[in-house]
Amino acid sequence: MGIYLRPDSPSYWMSLQISGHRARLNTMTDDPRLAKEIFAAWRTEVARQRWLGPPPPECHHSVKELIDQYLAVVTPRKAPASQRRDQIVLSRFTHNWGPRLLQELNPTLIEQYIVERTPDVSFATLSKELGILKAAFGCAIRWGWTNRTPFVGIHLNQEGNSRIRWLTRAEELLLLKACPQWLQDLIVVGLDTGLRPGNLVGLQRSWVHHPRGES
Repeated sequence: MGIYLRPDSPSYWMSLQISGHRARLNTMTDDPRLAKEIFAAWRTEVARQRWLGPPPPECHHSVKELIDQYLAVVTPRKAPASQRRDQIVLSRFTHNWGPRLLQELNPTLIEQYIVERTPDVSFATLSKELGILKAAFGCAIRWGWTNRTPFVGIHLNQEGNSRIRWLTRAEELLLLKACPQWLQDLIVVGLDTGLRPGNLVGLQRSWVHHPRGES
């Protein structure tokens, strides 16, 4: 039971005992880590069906319907910048996969999208884009629109791999010296709080906590 290589196949296969019979499936990947994750997901699904019965039938909702519903119900709760990002990013997925039913979108199509998009953006940006669609599928499962996600085995890295380095005191002084007077207070708040540029520029007095009795 587990994953294994066959001499006639470049990809890993997986084997599992189901109701007294040996079942074998091709994972369609030569990555051992991904193959193990696919096997774990398969084993979990088999166990779930054993104790809870077969999953309910798929609803016939399209990717476009899901995106429209997500934009109408979830996106308005986000900050204005995040709302604009949702609209731009999800329009790309509507263009690519809009007519497809939710159950037709699978890991292979997601991986193809990653390959096609990688030359244009960093993997961190790509991960953030796909992260929105992944969140939409999480909502679809909660709404009963589907019982699966196409992101099984898909690793997203929304933070990127860049190294974080803090400015030294000398570097801070040089930065402030190079800035005009009107910008220096903004730079100081940014350095002290670590706020993102959008939050820094949009900072409001009501966001700042004052001890009781002070204004």
